[in-house]
Amino acid sequence: MTDDISVLLVDDETVTTPIRESIRHHHDDIVVRLADGADDALSRLETDDIDCVVCEYGLEASGRDLLDAIRERWPTLPVVLFTDRGSEAIASDAITDGATDYLRKRRETPQHRELTDCIRTVVARCRAEAGAQRASHRDDTQFELLVDAVENYAIFLLDETGHVRTWNPGAETIKGYTRDEIIGEHVSIFYTDADVDAGVPERNLREAAAGGRVRDEGWRVHKDGSMFRADVTIVALYDDGDVTGYAKITRDETPRHREQILLEQNQQLKEHIAGLAHDLRNPLTVARGNVEMALETGDYSGLDASKRGLDRMEELLDSIVSLAQEDDETVEPEPIDLRDVAEEAWSVVPTGSATLRIEENAMIVADRGKLQQLFENLFKNAVDHGGPTPTVRVGRFDGGFYVEDDGPGIPTTERTSIFEMGHSTDPDGTGVGLAICERIAEAHGWDIGVETAFAGGARFEVSGTATA
Repeated sequence: MTDDISVLLVDDETVTTPIRESIRHHHDDIVVRLADGADDALSRLETDDIDCVVCEYGLEASGRDLLDAIRERWPTLPVVLFTDRGSEAIASDAITDGATDYLRKRRETPQHRELTDCIRTVVARCRAEAGAQRASHRDDTQFELLVDAVENYAIFLLDETGHVRTWNPGAETIKGYTRDEIIGEHVSIFYTDADVDAGVPERNLREAAAGGRVRDEGWRVHKDGSMFRADVTIVALYDDGDVTGYAKITRDETPRHREQILLEQNQQLKEHIAGLAHDLRNPLTVARGNVEMALETGDYSGLDASKRGLDRMEELLDSIVSLAQEDDETVEPEPIDLRDVAEEAWSVVPTGSATLRIEENAMIVADRGKLQQLFENLFKNAVDHGGPTPTVRVGRFDGGFYVEDDGPGIPTTERTSIFEMGHSTDPDGTGVGLAICERIAEAHGWDIGVETAFAGGARFEVSGTATA
């Protein structure tokens, strides 16, 4: 099999031509063919040897119709949707309809590298799955010989109960275990504590057995306890209709996942900085006007307003500094005492008449500096919005920890947007603190959300943490 990749590009010619030329100029291993609409695409798929289809979701013949036709006749062919209609809902619908991956167009930046990385990933996964299927019909020794040359994927067999039967060098590189260490271990060893408690490993095996295969993307655990973003496919193996085991294919998607997050965050950052620049002009204009009036008339009564304006400018500038400091997503996890970090964070936040209570302590695995920054921002949010004398509580729950207050809480309608960069319910707020909290959580592989506390206030829950 050649390593070259043949791509069929189905899209508006004004977009596909520059994309095709960029790929042709920068990527010798990818050959791009153009299709003029869905009918032409299906015709070319009948006659040409195509490794991947890239198409826009909004084709005249309907992106869904094209996806349905491809899935019916070429069920394993990778299809990447490349569209300017960007939203989580569209991405979710696209994957549900049968797309292999989804990439949003951004007209202000060249995307040939991002697109080709996506193409290479989905094609490599497809080839790895096909190779695993072919090799799975051999005995375990023959299977290992066939997949030993694959370095970028962990490809191994499980028995019918989910225990590891074989191991390849790619698996050792990605997951950290040697063959002697891992053979016989249950597949759940690769999952986070939260996923194991939720029954995710067993559910994935059940779904693969029922449907032939299952694909999952999420956080997995290295031998050393650190986490990585994994793209996983589990293929059920049958003998006379009975499941005899599974082939599992895993790729480390951490760099691509972080790059995608950075692209999205950079776009949000650009928009937010533009808003901050606008907000800085208001207090600056007030301060300049009052100073000029004082110089001209000797009336210094407006200088108090100028001082307040300058304080506001300092607050806005501090928010920009916080964003710059959080731009580094490097995480250095270590065992951390939750109480120690929470109390240290509380000591550096202006808390006024607020009270901190540690309801339950625990040792978790985290980057100490980033965890303290997360606490600082959650505490500041609680103090700012929790009323004149709020009580802030920190405690554990199964799979994570929480920070809650006894203030008025956060309306349900606001909960989906409070982590967006620049979003604030306070006219004087910067909308940065909770966005930073989400970044820190994602860098650790955690999830963060907000619920209603028992006392009626806001309860921020951080889940997916590992205990030390």
